[in-house]
Amino acid sequence: MAWSGKWRAAWASAWLVGLLALLGVVGGVAWAQSGGDGERERERVARDPGPILTLDRHNRNHWTLRYRINLSGIQVSSPTDPRQRGTTRVQVDKAALVFPVLVDGTGMSETWADEVTGFVRWGRNTVDRPARRVKGYQGPTELLVYEAANINTTHLEFEVEIPVTSYETRIDEARAFAVDWPRGEWAPEILQNLDSQLFIETGHPDIARLVEAWTNGQPRRARPYMLAKILAGKVVEYYQPSGGTLEGERVGFNTRPDAVLTSGFRVFGAAEAAREGIGPPLDMANLLTAVYRTAGLPARTVIGLELRRPEEDRADPDRPRIRAWTEFYLYDEQFDRGEWIPVDILQQRAFSNRAPALDRRWQYFGHNEDFDYVVPIAFHWHPPTVVVNSGPPALWGWVTEPDPPEASQEVRVNAFGTPLDAERQRKRLESERLRQQGQRQERAVPPRRR
Repeated sequence: MAWSGKWRAAWASAWLVGLLALLGVVGGVAWAQSGGDGERERERVARDPGPILTLDRHNRNHWTLRYRINLSGIQVSSPTDPRQRGTTRVQVDKAALVFPVLVDGTGMSETWADEVTGFVRWGRNTVDRPARRVKGYQGPTELLVYEAANINTTHLEFEVEIPVTSYETRIDEARAFAVDWPRGEWAPEILQNLDSQLFIETGHPDIARLVEAWTNGQPRRARPYMLAKILAGKVVEYYQPSGGTLEGERVGFNTRPDAVLTSGFRVFGAAEAAREGIGPPLDMANLLTAVYRTAGLPARTVIGLELRRPEEDRADPDRPRIRAWTEFYLYDEQFDRGEWIPVDILQQRAFSNRAPALDRRWQYFGHNEDFDYVVPIAFHWHPPTVVVNSGPPALWGWVTEPDPPEASQEVRVNAFGTPLDAERQRKRLESERLRQQGQRQERAVPPRRR
């Protein structure tokens, strides 16, 4: 249905262009400025009160996220003398190492994808040319692909650096509550966020059972923002986070308090979270995302790194840490604007295991005063393609010839403040101007109807 709708829209657009040509009207701007439709468009723009979710530009931070994967050979004992130990080698003829990167940022951040860098290094060999980018994945997500050949080593490093700007967020709930379900179809890149993905099993019977019970089988009886708040409250009261977020030890944490060190992330998936009602903290975000999608509300899980504020104790063992939250898509058809609204469900659950009153503003639903010290990383626990890694989910993966060798995996994640020089600031302002221009052009296209 999504493809047929797309081709119907393309045919209608081509028909409209032909009609405009016959009428002697050149370009969409001339059409928008002619007749009653142009007047209505100008009136709509004049009435537009701006975004419902506001990024607080007085409380923001510029970060560079550094994500490194270390692969090492496995230590083995000699079959003839257990006291003699050796290390296996990481040896492949060809390899493509993959990392999922945010394309347009998140509801609380901007990702400067044009400034992303990375490398693969082993021995005296370094591959640091720009990654090949593969577009079109859920989120939206682009896959960074770094290709290497003739690897033969006991230790390999794969690192990606991603510039990000994080903001505190504010929400206009009066306007958010008033937004109704759209009459038209979701855009294809939004529609993807109703589908299943690894660890977020949309429509799974155990998740569908919860949605059925929590909405009396009629999720659209509530408007989208109210539905999102009702379901978030139900998840807060239903799910009990238990245990840690990481697999493996935080080796060296006391000597490197600025980084998370782990072999991967502890996630079992939304279906198990729905079935058991207790489990890894990070699965609480996966559960809420799956609940939203099953109820018909586009949503995505965001994986991020929470950093220590300057006033906090550097010996605090809880910072930095991996966090996850959910964002749902709120589309205001009146002003043809779509926004991703963040729901920091784990922080809301830490605040109280009872949902606050629905007519009150929640500290971590849209509004969030912590996000300027949180750096988003990805929408996927594992790249959404046919790759494997060497341990628990850790965002990266690779495909090799021959098959990947057995190896030990360690992940190191940190971020540091990045002052902007004049040239970088100019480029980012230009990038933002072009992005906003593109959004205005998209809003000039009449919305598709069912």
